[in-house]
Amino acid sequence: MAKVIPIVRIVDDDETFCMSQKMFLQAMGWFVLIYNSAKTFLEDDDPSQPGCLILDMRMPEMTGLELRRSSPAARRCRSSFSRGTAT
Repeated sequence: MAKVIPIVRIVDDDETFCMSQKMFLQAMGWFVLIYNSAKTFLEDDDPSQPGCLILDMRMPEMTGLELRRSSPAARRCRSSFSRGTAT
């Protein structure tokens, strides 16, 4: 039987944040996918793959919390929410 590798999915519109988190998590041995919007996540993600979500609370169009509440695929994953502040 093939080993199932959990995926860490980052849904955030801040490219710098996504890349820094991806590098950190990959260094820890995780497989990471980045989605730059909730819409992209909903269109492109494979919900049959286990894993977790790191969601941005302040994305335009649909926030991470709205995504979590509205998507059955997102509800199946454990979620963590991030909130960044522009400087």
